Amino acid sequence: MHKNKEKGFSPWMRGIYSLFFLFSFSFFISYPSAYAAEDNKDQPVYIDARSIEHNEKTGVTIYRGNVSLKQGNIQIKADRIMVRTRNDKTEFIEAHGNPVTFYERRDNEEDIHATASRAEYDAIRKLLDLYGDVSFHQGGDVFHGRIVHYDMNEKRLRAKGDAASNGRVFAVIMPDKQSSQPSSVP
Repeated sequence: MHKNKEKGFSPWMRGIYSLFFLFSFSFFISYPSAYAAEDNKDQPVYIDARSIEHNEKTGVTIYRGNVSLKQGNIQIKADRIMVRTRNDKTEFIEAHGNPVTFYERRDNEEDIHATASRAEYDAIRKLLDLYGDVSFHQGGDVFHGRIVHYDMNEKRLRAKGDAASNGRVFAVIMPDKQSSQPSSVP
């Protein structure tokens, strides 16, 4: 018998159990990123705020004061966030701030990061509407304007300018990495 036996396990068995624990732990560490691809509306909502006002009858809750909301792979930070739920599932989120920030981590796609004065997110239809001094980033692409509407299902973006920019929108579109191969056309 080894003098180093602990709780009846030999050093070799402790090594096997350590490897098993390490693999199990690494699975649970990587699990949230795989889980993030699932529908956010079925995920719990985590909120940190200075005050909460909840109306159980209407399903509307208003959070005020340096609010941070996280649901699945979406995070919103604002001065004020209103969440409307039905049957314990988030349907709609409206946020006001200076600025509101919206972030979505996306599996196998480029993440979305946006700032605006106001944001509305339809969790059922996956529509993001941003208003007032909007900056929308996806990968290397950037859009600035007064209003940006983004349909996450269709991956379609519409942007509008404001009077300060003569009604214009500013955009930077990065070339697709796959299509950046040299062309055979002279």
